[in-house]
Amino acid sequence: MKKKKYLKKYIQLDTDMASHITKQEAQRAYFNYLKKKTVVYFIESESGLVKIGKSSNPEKRLKALQVANSEKLKIIKIINKNAEKKIQSYFKSERVNGEWFKKSQKMIDFINQYP
Repeated sequence: MKKKKYLKKYIQLDTDMASHITKQEAQRAYFNYLKKKTVVYFIESESGLVKIGKSSNPEKRLKALQVANSEKLKIIKIINKNAEKKIQSYFKSERVNGEWFKKSQKMIDFINQYP
């Protein structure tokens, strides 16, 4: 992607500014922008395990996880806040491995409080 596209599409800076900034600065600005748009996702496997993670593009993350997983995965909830570690800590008693958790009534109730 060209530097002007980074700036115009994602940062909405004017074209004059885009001509005075390096490609690396534009990329850094774009990735900083994406960080601010990070959401917490809940991805469920067929066996009932749920991955709680964060991403600026949960659909892309789902595809990446699906490649390495023999079970069918699906996004069950996306929460528009950047609180992954707090949410994972809240479900620490359900943790199976890493960011994978057993689905519980506690998790269902938590998920259902978000539209």
